[in-house]
Amino acid sequence: MDDFFNRDVVHIILTSQKRSIEIRNSDGYKCFKTIQTIRNSFFIYKHNYISWKKALVEFYSNEVNLTSDSVRRHFRQRILVAKIHNLLSSATIFNEIHNVGRLEDSFHCFIKELRNFTMHKQYFPLRSHAEYTVSEDVRFESFQTDEFRTYLQIQIVEHPNWKGLKRALDFLENIFDSIDLEDLLDKYDKKMNVFYNQKIRKYVSANRKLFFELMNETEKVHLDLLNVNKLPKYPLSPPELRYIKLILNCDVK
Repeated sequence: MDDFFNRDVVHIILTSQKRSIEIRNSDGYKCFKTIQTIRNSFFIYKHNYISWKKALVEFYSNEVNLTSDSVRRHFRQRILVAKIHNLLSSATIFNEIHNVGRLEDSFHCFIKELRNFTMHKQYFPLRSHAEYTVSEDVRFESFQTDEFRTYLQIQIVEHPNWKGLKRALDFLENIFDSIDLEDLLDKYDKKMNVFYNQKIRKYVSANRKLFFELMNETEKVHLDLLNVNKLPKYPLSPPELRYIKLILNCDVK
């Protein structure tokens, strides 16, 4: 009886593995991998955005960072600069890969050229801004725009056909007197979130049938493995299967 049961279990496992290989060669699985690539690329940007926000909170949580000229303050500022650079770079890379058609947007052009400027100069001209009134204290991080403005003007002369440079300069001119980096990057993050969600929805909508086929075939494999008390790890893991159900608006168990 045990031998028969073991043979039956082995047969189910081998069959499930064979079906998993077939599923992983399917168009639906290729669509899933495309979604994963988009998500992973956006996750890198999002991680850097959250890291920047956390670093900013930590910077403002210590009064020494705001009022003194200490080594600690300069160290924390360098951390902020590193976070800003990572954020700008990951946002630009994501857009260059997944948002090619929208790179003409002036906001995107501004972020891209600000990234290029920091890479070219190997530093970011961060400036802490503080205003003290009777009613409130206003503090925010900004940056010295003169060098960036000059950089853009030189680049425009050297590359007159690069329209993105002019759009970046126009964007800078429109916010020239009121650059609050946190507010600026918060607005850009909202823009990035909107684009990411739209891209995922559009891709899923265009390949909805393939995603349903992938989901159904994967559930069959998982059910067979669960029936013999085996953990279903393939062709998709349980969390991956749940994600497909979420983007297809199916019931998630």
